[in-house]
Amino acid sequence: MFRIEPMAKMKADDDQLILIKDLPEFPKRVFEGVEMLNVLQSKSFKIAYHTDENVLLSAPTGAGKTNVALMTIIREVEKHIDKETFMQNDPDYKIVYVSPMKALASEIVEKFTLRLKKFGVNVRELTGDI
Repeated sequence: MFRIEPMAKMKADDDQLILIKDLPEFPKRVFEGVEMLNVLQSKSFKIAYHTDENVLLSAPTGAGKTNVALMTIIREVEKHIDKETFMQNDPDYKIVYVSPMKALASEIVEKFTLRLKKFGVNVRELTGDI
């Protein structure tokens, strides 16, 4: 099990942040338009993208948790895409993202759709709300 110790509030030096241009090709395409990962995302990248370890991440609203979740998702999506076209070639797998509120679920669907639609990945919302 990997553990990242809680970080004291601090501003990271630019050399500690991961630049999108330095990522592998698929994540680079997913995060197109973003210059670099923030502190939380940079510190989480190795575990979120390069391992199948479970991750429990606690951080304030707006800290970048959604992009860390997206990193874990693109790790799995990458297993089901054509390496030359980056288009999904296996539509029979599912990834579930659980959200505590319908409003947040709608926001996540919108963000993930924006990042993954161009690769043929369908993002859908399923709620128990009436």
